[in-house]
Amino acid sequence: MTTYDGWRPRRAPETRGRAGAPHAPIDYAKIGRSSVRRRARGMTHSEAVAGLEAAEQQAHLDRRDESAFDDGGRRAAELAEWQRVVQLLAAPGGPYDPDTDVVVQEELAEDRRREEAE
Repeated sequence: MTTYDGWRPRRAPETRGRAGAPHAPIDYAKIGRSSVRRRARGMTHSEAVAGLEAAEQQAHLDRRDESAFDDGGRRAAELAEWQRVVQLLAAPGGPYDPDTDVVVQEELAEDRRREEAE
């Protein structure tokens, strides 16, 4: 394909990454949870409640967006993670820190065990 100004697109070489290695499937729910954890770091309970409300409002506004229907479960995982963070901060009320969150640490340990097994 050549454009009117003579520019030709270059194709990226097919040998990027490990040749012949199977690709691991993308876990969109995990991506959604980690995204919420990054955004929630340092938030207080009231800030996390505001984050949950914003996520719920965005989910409501996107409900008719056809491209958002097949998100691999990311939106549902984000909403569930926001709710979990809000519940976690309800008792102490201090800032959220994924480094001290037991659920996050268990998930990271499971990921490390899975990588070592491979």
